[in-house]
Amino acid sequence: MEKDTDMLSSIVNKFLLSADSGMMDDVIAIYDEDFKNIRVVDDGTLVNMDRQQMIHFWKVQTGKIASGTFGVKPLQIVTGNTTIHYIEILGDTGYVILTRLKDLGSGSEKIFYNLVWKLKSEKWYLLREFVHQRNMPKLK
Repeated sequence: MEKDTDMLSSIVNKFLLSADSGMMDDVIAIYDEDFKNIRVVDDGTLVNMDRQQMIHFWKVQTGKIASGTFGVKPLQIVTGNTTIHYIEILGDTGYVILTRLKDLGSGSEKIFYNLVWKLKSEKWYLLREFVHQRNMPKLK
């Protein structure tokens, strides 16, 4: 089981690095076709985005909305410390709890993540991303 969690941990780290460095093609390839991002902030605002909405969000952030491709000028998100607190695999579902210190336009803050992963054909895909943070992102 430890080998399985090590593999999932490696995929999680690849996902985080890809997102932080603006390698959006890699991020999108990791999203499950039924991916959802559910984000809540301290004031109670709740945002729920599906896979297509997240792809659109990343295209706007990287300035690639017109061409439909990513690449030349990647988005750089300032990320400090990342701590993976917990990983568990139950059958073909993986659960990861982590915190990250990030600046999403309102200054540096600790952001809390609960990631739900699905194993399909021996490859992990991100199914759900539950996020709690102090302020709503203010990127572009």
